[in-house]
Order: sequence, then structure tokens, then C-alpha cells
Amino acid sequence: MNYKVKISLFITVFVLVFFTLRSIGGDFYVLAHQDLGGIGWLFSNIGLIFSILSGFLIQHLWDKWERIQKIVIEEIHALEHIMLFNTQDDHFTSKTKDLVRLYVAYVVDHEWSAKTR
Repeated sequence: MNYKVKISLFITVFVLVFFTLRSIGGDFYVLAHQDLGGIGWLFSNIGLIFSILSGFLIQHLWDKWERIQKIVIEEIHALEHIMLFNTQDDHFTSKTKDLVRLYVAYVVDHEWSAKTR
């Protein structure tokens, strides 16, 4: 399941449960708890747990993004090295440029477009 679906499902259930508890009425709270001081602590603890979990999720996604950036930059450097070391013969140079262009076009059209969807 996608992480966006999981987060939205969690938030929806979280809001529905506590909105339902809040809207049941004052009589239920008075019968169940004579002192309502614990409700604030409950909300603050659940908020703390949610913020810690959100922080770990954001850090994980950030780390994934940095790894993707590093891989793309390394591939660009490799292609640059291929083009730089390829200056001996004009026919070979033009053929290599064409092959590099075909490779980049293939990666952009087939690899990246499939992953972005």
C-alpha cells in the first residue's frame, strides 16, 4: 500500500475516533470520568507519538530522495567521462554522441516515465 494512502487512512481514523468521542456528549464523560483532566494528556501523548512517527517517515523519504539524486549525478558524471575520453576520431566521436543521446532518450522515455506514474 502506498505511504500516502496509509497516512491519509491513519489520519481519517484518528480524527473520526476522537471526533466521535468528543461529540458523544458531556453526560457520557461525566458518567465515565468525574475528572476530565486526563483527556488533554491523552491528546498530547498521541500527538507526540504521531509527530515522532511522522519525523521518521519524512527522514526515510528524504534519505531515499538523496540516494536517487546521488545515483543520477553519478550516471551523469559517467556519461560526461565517456564524452571527454572520446576525442580521438571524429567518426567515433559522432557515433558515441549519437549512442549517448539514444541512451539518455531511452532512460527518460521508458525508465523515468514508468516510475513517475
